[in-house]
Amino acid sequence: LAHPLVSTLLDYKWNKVIRYSYYITLALYTVFLAFITSLALVAEPELTALAGNRTLPICSTDKENALYFVRIVIILYCLCSFIAEGVELVLNGSSYFTLENLGDWSTFVTAFIFAWEFEQSRQCVVTNWQWQVGVVAVWLAWLTFIFNQRRSGILGIYVVMFAHVFTTFIKLLAVIVLFVIAFGLAFYMLFNGFAPVISYRTPGRALLKTAVSMTGEFEFDTTFNNEQPLPFPGVSYFLFTCFLVIMPIILMNMLVGLAVDDIKGVQDNARLSQLSMQVRLILSIEAKLPRYFHDNVFGLNIST
Repeated sequence: LAHPLVSTLLDYKWNKVIRYSYYITLALYTVFLAFITSLALVAEPELTALAGNRTLPICSTDKENALYFVRIVIILYCLCSFIAEGVELVLNGSSYFTLENLGDWSTFVTAFIFAWEFEQSRQCVVTNWQWQVGVVAVWLAWLTFIFNQRRSGILGIYVVMFAHVFTTFIKLLAVIVLFVIAFGLAFYMLFNGFAPVISYRTPGRALLKTAVSMTGEFEFDTTFNNEQPLPFPGVSYFLFTCFLVIMPIILMNMLVGLAVDDIKGVQDNARLSQLSMQVRLILSIEAKLPRYFHDNVFGLNIST
């Protein structure tokens, strides 16, 4: 892919038609992202709207009309995306089922549910379950926007590098989880009956607190410098010292070391990955174009 001849062919195809399709699609998605973000910022969940009040707040006419327009745009975009994804499924067959396409479907389905007005009388208020779906929709929409930048020339290389680093983290995650379980259960047994510390009252909260403590949030004074004596001071200090050495020092520095190790190699692989994604994008768009473009625009016949 890095051969000059291949690069020239990719640039030729990209500059002819493909880039226009890519940037138009990106612009439309940016509009969709702006509208779903606006809906999340203007609307409010039922739980917040009813706090301290017995009735739902009255939504102004201008605000209601604006939200109605925002919802319509989001729903129309999702419907068009469903059709486009369906066409791509028919064209690509079993090769369509990738993590990227699964993320697209998850984004559009959750956005459609979030934008749909299930109860007309609620106006600017969204039901609690629908608001939670909206939280996931906004999160997925922004993640999709970020990963769509992989094919761009400016940000794409860094997004691909992030994907490489994240893959390395996933490989190390099993070791981290085992250490979190080991220390979390031990801290739960030591502190679940200790009144000043409430983070270890249940096994689940103890595991979560142990994972958070890897970032340096120890609450040392609350736990060890409290007026109430520790129930098991000897083993508590010993395990905390072991945790301090293993988790935030050894494991976290290992993660940093793996992330920055051989950065030049990561950059080279990221560039190749970016070119590979660009090839797949070109082939995907070409497959949807009529024969006229293959013969007259690209000036050659494409066989897939």
